[in-house]
Amino acid sequence: MKISRTLIDSSFPVDYQLIKSESKNLTIFLHGYGQHFGFMKKKFQSVFSNDNQLYINGIYPIAPEIKEGIPDIKLRFAWYFFNPITKTYFIDPNIPGKVITNLIYQLRLEK
Repeated sequence: MKISRTLIDSSFPVDYQLIKSESKNLTIFLHGYGQHFGFMKKKFQSVFSNDNQLYINGIYPIAPEIKEGIPDIKLRFAWYFFNPITKTYFIDPNIPGKVITNLIYQLRLEK
């Protein structure tokens, strides 16, 4: 049986945190594979303290990290699905870019 695929317009949940300042600069922080925006915030918030800062979680949740003895899970996210064997993307990597762009417009940060 053949599998078909199409793109549809849809609302998409995005987790983010915006730290506003008086600056006209906007710095956008995107974490690495399997991380959470909290990682980037911890490392860079003080470095870019004069800018508006937008921290965004990857749009694809991946298996959470579960540690023995810790009563909660660590959420982890990705920006892409890549098959290292076939060296192909399962989902077009432009999609997260469109989500980020739409978030910037929705938050009225485009200028």
